[in-house]
Amino acid sequence: MSSGIGATQRVGSRTYLVKPQRIATHRVERCSACGQYLDNVHPARIEHRQVHDLHCCESFSQGTLANFHAVCAARLEPIEAAILKQVAASPVVGFNETGVRASVSLHWLHTVCTKALTWYHAHKKFGTQAMDAAGILPIFQGCAIHDFWKPYFRYDCQHALCIAHLLRELVFLHE
Repeated sequence: MSSGIGATQRVGSRTYLVKPQRIATHRVERCSACGQYLDNVHPARIEHRQVHDLHCCESFSQGTLANFHAVCAARLEPIEAAILKQVAASPVVGFNETGVRASVSLHWLHTVCTKALTWYHAHKKFGTQAMDAAGILPIFQGCAIHDFWKPYFRYDCQHALCIAHLLRELVFLHE
Protein backbone atom coordinates (compact mmCIF):
# COMPACT_ATOMS: atom_id res chain seq x y z
CA MET A 1 0.00 0.00 0.00
CA SER A 2 1.41 3.38 -0.89
CA SER A 3 1.30 6.39 1.40
CA GLY A 4 -0.84 8.36 -1.05
CA ILE A 5 -4.12 7.47 -2.65
CA GLY A 6 -3.75 4.31 -4.64
CA ALA A 7 -2.26 0.91 -4.12
CA THR A 8 0.75 -0.94 -5.38
CA GLN A 9 0.33 -3.97 -7.57
CA ARG A 10 3.06 -6.54 -8.22
CA VAL A 11 3.38 -8.01 -11.68
CA GLY A 12 6.30 -10.42 -11.76
CA SER A 13 9.27 -8.65 -10.23
CA ARG A 14 7.90 -5.15 -10.90
CA THR A 15 5.63 -3.05 -8.70
CA TYR A 16 3.19 -0.55 -10.20
CA LEU A 17 1.15 2.21 -8.60
CA VAL A 18 -2.50 1.62 -9.43
CA LYS A 19 -4.84 4.60 -9.39
CA PRO A 20 -8.18 3.89 -7.73
CA GLN A 21 -11.23 3.48 -9.93
CA ARG A 22 -13.17 5.61 -7.48
CA ILE A 23 -12.62 7.29 -4.15
CA ALA A 24 -15.27 6.81 -1.46
CA THR A 25 -15.24 8.49 1.92
CA HIS A 26 -16.69 6.45 4.78
CA ARG A 27 -17.07 8.45 7.97
CA VAL A 28 -17.80 6.95 11.36
CA GLU A 29 -20.83 8.85 12.60
CA ARG A 30 -21.21 7.40 16.09
CA CYS A 31 -19.04 5.65 18.64
CA SER A 32 -19.89 1.95 18.61
CA ALA A 33 -19.26 1.68 22.35
CA CYS A 34 -21.12 4.67 23.78
CA GLY A 35 -23.24 5.90 20.87
CA GLN A 36 -21.87 9.47 21.02
CA TYR A 37 -21.94 11.40 17.74
CA LEU A 38 -18.49 12.04 16.26
CA ASP A 39 -19.31 14.97 13.95
CA ASN A 40 -16.70 17.28 15.49
CA VAL A 41 -14.02 14.67 16.14
CA HIS A 42 -10.99 14.56 13.84
CA PRO A 43 -10.15 10.99 12.76
CA ALA A 44 -7.16 9.36 14.42
CA ARG A 45 -6.13 7.88 11.06
CA ILE A 46 -7.26 7.79 7.45
CA GLU A 47 -6.93 4.62 5.40
CA HIS A 48 -6.75 4.41 1.62
CA ARG A 49 -7.73 1.14 0.00
CA GLN A 50 -8.01 -0.01 -3.58
CA VAL A 51 -11.44 -1.26 -4.63
CA HIS A 52 -11.87 -3.13 -7.89
CA ASP A 53 -15.36 -3.23 -9.34
CA LEU A 54 -16.18 -6.29 -11.41
CA HIS A 55 -17.90 -4.64 -14.34
CA CYS A 56 -18.37 -7.96 -16.10
CA CYS A 57 -20.53 -9.51 -13.37
CA GLU A 58 -23.67 -9.06 -15.45
CA SER A 59 -22.32 -11.70 -17.81
CA PHE A 60 -21.62 -14.27 -15.07
CA SER A 61 -24.23 -16.97 -14.69
CA GLN A 62 -25.42 -18.02 -11.25
CA GLY A 63 -23.62 -21.32 -11.77
CA THR A 64 -20.33 -19.56 -12.50
CA LEU A 65 -20.64 -17.48 -9.35
CA ALA A 66 -21.59 -20.57 -7.31
CA ASN A 67 -18.53 -22.42 -8.66
CA PHE A 68 -16.31 -19.40 -7.93
CA HIS A 69 -17.70 -19.29 -4.39
CA ALA A 70 -17.05 -23.02 -3.88
CA VAL A 71 -13.45 -22.77 -5.16
CA CYS A 72 -12.72 -19.76 -2.94
CA ALA A 73 -14.27 -21.48 0.09
CA ALA A 74 -12.19 -24.60 -0.51
CA ARG A 75 -8.99 -22.56 -0.82
CA LEU A 76 -9.76 -20.72 2.41
CA GLU A 77 -10.49 -23.87 4.46
CA PRO A 78 -6.89 -24.31 5.71
CA ILE A 79 -6.70 -20.62 6.64
CA GLU A 80 -10.01 -20.79 8.46
CA ALA A 81 -8.89 -23.94 10.30
CA ALA A 82 -5.66 -22.22 11.37
CA ILE A 83 -7.54 -19.15 12.63
CA LEU A 84 -10.04 -21.35 14.48
CA LYS A 85 -7.22 -23.34 16.13
CA GLN A 86 -5.33 -20.21 17.21
CA VAL A 87 -8.44 -18.47 18.52
CA ALA A 88 -9.54 -21.56 20.47
CA ALA A 89 -6.09 -21.77 22.08
CA SER A 90 -5.95 -18.08 23.03
CA PRO A 91 -6.06 -17.12 26.72
CA VAL A 92 -8.63 -14.32 26.22
CA VAL A 93 -11.27 -14.23 23.49
CA GLY A 94 -14.17 -11.87 22.84
CA PHE A 95 -17.51 -13.33 21.75
CA ASN A 96 -20.49 -11.47 20.28
CA GLU A 97 -23.45 -12.08 18.04
CA THR A 98 -25.75 -10.01 15.88
CA GLY A 99 -28.63 -10.61 13.53
CA VAL A 100 -27.99 -10.26 9.80
CA ARG A 101 -30.17 -10.70 6.74
CA ALA A 102 -29.10 -13.50 4.41
CA SER A 103 -31.32 -13.56 1.33
CA VAL A 104 -34.73 -13.07 2.89
CA SER A 105 -34.27 -14.72 6.28
CA LEU A 106 -32.62 -13.64 9.50
CA HIS A 107 -29.38 -15.41 10.40
CA TRP A 108 -27.02 -14.88 13.30
CA LEU A 109 -23.44 -13.81 12.82
CA HIS A 110 -21.29 -14.97 15.73
CA THR A 111 -18.02 -13.08 16.07
CA VAL A 112 -15.02 -14.51 17.87
CA CYS A 113 -11.96 -12.30 18.21
CA THR A 114 -8.58 -11.92 19.82
CA LYS A 115 -6.29 -8.94 19.61
CA ALA A 116 -4.94 -10.19 16.27
CA LEU A 117 -7.58 -12.53 14.80
CA THR A 118 -11.28 -12.47 14.02
CA TRP A 119 -13.42 -15.46 13.07
CA TYR A 120 -17.03 -15.32 11.92
CA HIS A 121 -19.68 -18.02 11.99
CA ALA A 122 -23.10 -17.49 10.42
CA HIS A 123 -25.94 -19.74 11.55
CA LYS A 124 -29.71 -19.88 11.15
CA LYS A 125 -30.17 -20.47 14.88
CA PHE A 126 -29.47 -18.21 17.83
CA GLY A 127 -28.12 -19.81 21.00
CA THR A 128 -26.14 -22.81 22.12
CA GLN A 129 -26.99 -24.79 18.98
CA ALA A 130 -25.23 -22.16 16.86
CA MET A 131 -22.35 -21.78 19.33
CA ASP A 132 -21.84 -25.55 19.43
CA ALA A 133 -21.85 -25.65 15.61
CA ALA A 134 -19.18 -22.92 15.54
CA GLY A 135 -17.00 -25.28 17.57
CA ILE A 136 -14.99 -22.84 19.69
CA LEU A 137 -16.85 -22.44 22.98
CA PRO A 138 -17.31 -26.19 23.59
CA ILE A 139 -13.51 -26.66 23.64
CA PHE A 140 -12.44 -23.20 24.87
CA GLN A 141 -10.45 -23.17 28.14
CA GLY A 142 -9.49 -19.49 28.40
CA CYS A 143 -11.43 -16.40 29.49
CA ALA A 144 -14.50 -15.64 27.35
CA ILE A 145 -15.42 -11.95 27.24
CA HIS A 146 -19.05 -11.45 26.27
CA ASP A 147 -22.31 -9.72 27.08
CA PHE A 148 -24.85 -10.84 29.68
CA TRP A 149 -26.51 -13.38 27.40
CA LYS A 150 -27.27 -16.49 29.45
CA PRO A 151 -26.18 -19.19 26.93
CA TYR A 152 -22.54 -18.05 27.20
CA PHE A 153 -22.47 -19.11 30.86
CA ARG A 154 -23.28 -22.73 29.94
CA TYR A 155 -19.72 -23.24 28.70
CA ASP A 156 -16.99 -24.47 31.03
CA CYS A 157 -14.46 -21.65 30.82
CA GLN A 158 -13.71 -18.44 32.67
CA HIS A 159 -16.10 -15.57 31.95
CA ALA A 160 -15.66 -11.79 31.94
CA LEU A 161 -18.30 -9.28 30.98
CA CYS A 162 -17.69 -6.84 28.15
CA ILE A 163 -17.18 -3.28 29.43
CA ALA A 164 -19.11 -1.72 26.52
CA HIS A 165 -22.12 -3.92 27.32
CA LEU A 166 -21.75 -3.21 31.05
CA LEU A 167 -21.68 0.55 30.44
CA ARG A 168 -24.77 0.28 28.24
CA GLU A 169 -26.59 -1.54 31.06
CA LEU A 170 -25.50 1.05 33.61
CA VAL A 171 -26.72 3.91 31.40
CA PHE A 172 -30.04 2.10 31.03
CA LEU A 173 -30.33 1.72 34.83
CA HIS A 174 -29.39 5.36 35.35
CA GLU A 175 -32.00 6.61 32.88
